[in-house]
Amino acid sequence: MQKRGLRLQNVLGLERNNWLGGTMSEKFQRVVNAPHRAIGKLGKKIRDTNPQKTAGKVARGAGLVATTSAQFLLWLAKYITLDNHITRGGEKLFSKVKVGKNKDGKDKKFPKFIKQNPNFTSIVSWWMLLASLGIGGTKFIQSRNGSDEIDDDKIENIDLKFEDKTLGGYCEKIKPVTPFLIANLIANEGVRVNENGMHVVYDDATGQPLKPGQKPRGRPTIGFGSTVLKDGTPVSSYTKPMTTEEAYELARWHLEEGETYFGMYCYDTAFDSVDINTVSEALAVASIMYNGFTNLIEPQFINKKRNRQLNDRFADLRQSYKDHGAGLSEEEVKDAFAKHPVDTTYSFGKMWLGGKSKKAVANTLGNFCREGRGLWIRRWVEAGLLTGDLTPDVLLNCPIDGLSAFLKYKQKDVKNKQTDKSAFWKKDANGNTVVNRATYAEFLQWLENPVNEYGQSISKWKKVRDYMPDFALAECNNGVCELKPVMKSAREKKIEKDTYVMNYENLYADAIRVYKSGDYETALQLLENLVDEYPDNALLHNDLAATCNHLGRYEDAIRHAKEIVKRIGDKSQYAAAQYNAGFAYEQLGDLNKALANYKLAVANGNHRVQSDVTRVKNKINKNIKHNSQKIAFNDGAARVQRLSHNNSRKTLVKNGASRA
Repeated sequence: MQKRGLRLQNVLGLERNNWLGGTMSEKFQRVVNAPHRAIGKLGKKIRDTNPQKTAGKVARGAGLVATTSAQFLLWLAKYITLDNHITRGGEKLFSKVKVGKNKDGKDKKFPKFIKQNPNFTSIVSWWMLLASLGIGGTKFIQSRNGSDEIDDDKIENIDLKFEDKTLGGYCEKIKPVTPFLIANLIANEGVRVNENGMHVVYDDATGQPLKPGQKPRGRPTIGFGSTVLKDGTPVSSYTKPMTTEEAYELARWHLEEGETYFGMYCYDTAFDSVDINTVSEALAVASIMYNGFTNLIEPQFINKKRNRQLNDRFADLRQSYKDHGAGLSEEEVKDAFAKHPVDTTYSFGKMWLGGKSKKAVANTLGNFCREGRGLWIRRWVEAGLLTGDLTPDVLLNCPIDGLSAFLKYKQKDVKNKQTDKSAFWKKDANGNTVVNRATYAEFLQWLENPVNEYGQSISKWKKVRDYMPDFALAECNNGVCELKPVMKSAREKKIEKDTYVMNYENLYADAIRVYKSGDYETALQLLENLVDEYPDNALLHNDLAATCNHLGRYEDAIRHAKEIVKRIGDKSQYAAAQYNAGFAYEQLGDLNKALANYKLAVANGNHRVQSDVTRVKNKINKNIKHNSQKIAFNDGAARVQRLSHNNSRKTLVKNGASRA
């Protein structure tokens, strides 16, 4: 190996010579200069020819152009890579390296090699420098101009992180309530599953399962009260059965992406007297919002006229929510309430917004039980959560449809079951409706050995926790009852995505497989076929936007992103949609729109896009600085031109006066 290396050095003229003058060895110079000099000699021969015919002259000219170009390129390649002022200077420097001694008193091998081979060392060092400049230059260009390839990591599997003082930040704190709110639904309404444990479609008016094609009296419903699937398709008697995990995810999506937490955020932000800081209180208010939104707080009509303050305020806030998603700021909420203040309230709204005691607020819920017995116990549970007589985890140990069973049990000896609600709501000495708190202790005791109205044990009934996914129970168990952000597991993220395509998962999987293989044209066709059939599926539109960005079809990418934000309004897909739109605008050169969309992506939890925000800001600032310098230069040039023109006029006038 060593002999082969020496032969290579000898061929190139890199033999050990004394090159102290800073010039390459003669043999090396002959080798590296031979190609372009040979082309030069050929060019000289062509130049010395003197053809008489036109064709010969044309050939001579073409030959001169070709040889001159080739000679220049070969010389340039030689100069850049092998023989230039830097390599010669390096050779001179390396020839003067001091060679020290090792512990055995012998010359150190590496410094000795450098000193004996300064030419070789100089060239290798030069190549290493070129390589580092090439890599660094590429990274520098990318950091200044951004990549022209969309980053799929900013579209999927995002761990959302929201900014403070936004709806997203508020919801991150409130979301531990979600499992308990779904548990409350199960305890109140039960479940409908087949022999395989799969949730089936049922009629919400009768509670009975629906066969395919059967016409319902009410609305077809599945899982835990869901009437619409994630892709925008209404639940029908033909909807396929789903697992408990899918049923839970669908209910979670409706709760968190709907108006339940949005309404809580608005009032909690606008009123200093409202401070939801426990899971129990949050669960009570969330249940009220889920079942009636503002109907217990402010009236829809005042003296038979529309409550304009209420309607106009939430029209503005809903539009901001649609435009900004989780980025809806506290400032926007406060401005809306300042512009359209709360001037008329119901009893619950007056007490709650006025910062009264939890007991006083809970008692007002008895004024909202006119629709039937189901509301008696629902409002009673909400009141118990407010007062602290009930805790959220109690709902997990309740039998399926257990609240209805307890209601019947308490009314077993009551003659007028339709009007007597004294077990849950009673009159105080002043004739005001108040919560019957004594029944809470009886309810907790009943849970230990539940029986129906006939005294028969129902302890073998499945409990609410039996229909909760493991990841949901993990958030509820072990006394975890704090309002704080909870990270989603990989399993949750997968289910969250899969429930968008429950009825056509194989077709979608084929499209994604093709997409990941890099065959974007075929992926585009497959995804377009799906979105034609399911136009309200926000996930499909996001996948299409990303595919169009890969293909350079930026206008189409923006169109699909706008479908999500402007029409469908699925807030859970905003973080990816706004990144897709921002990327497309940046490629089209519209940096202001790119920055606006990147900022919205970050506001909706897509923190990975922060680097894009910074990059585009820098590009905009650079353009502004460049334009301002250009304007200043043009203004200066114009002033100089005006001064020159004025001086010329003065000179002409002066000369004219002297001639006169």
